[in-house]
Amino acid sequence: MRILLLLAGCALSAFHPSGAPAQSSSASPKFEELQKQLEASQKELDEANARILDLIRKPLSDFTHESPPRCESENLHKSVANALNVVETVESRKFTFDPKEQLNLGSTIVDVADAARKAGCNNEARAVYDYVIGVFVGSGYAALRQRAESGIQDLSKR
Repeated sequence: MRILLLLAGCALSAFHPSGAPAQSSSASPKFEELQKQLEASQKELDEANARILDLIRKPLSDFTHESPPRCESENLHKSVANALNVVETVESRKFTFDPKEQLNLGSTIVDVADAARKAGCNNEARAVYDYVIGVFVGSGYAALRQRAESGIQDLSKR
């Protein structure tokens, strides 16, 4: 995606003699094609990120719809395992999420812990909350850590 942005910038410079973006009202056909390719790439990336998060959300949804949700649930274990695997894959830089998607990932993982806590699966919830606090470091993730800390406090009250 960065390459496409760079190409789009180079294309703009090539079409204007000063090297600055052209300000004409009709964009060149090459620029329009690059813009379409960039938009298509972004759409593909967004869809791929959604599919990755669905690896966590689908079993989580199945778990929350069990009657009653059980700590031994295969859906809970699958959701937790998938969440941890996705984070480990992102951390190993096998693929990258932009900051917005990393926040979505972290939020989804806290949702897993919250669902486990609500179902009375305190050990599973605590492990996931601790994981979030340990992995999602930095000021951009303060809200995620706060959610995890609140969940831990709620566990302590039980």
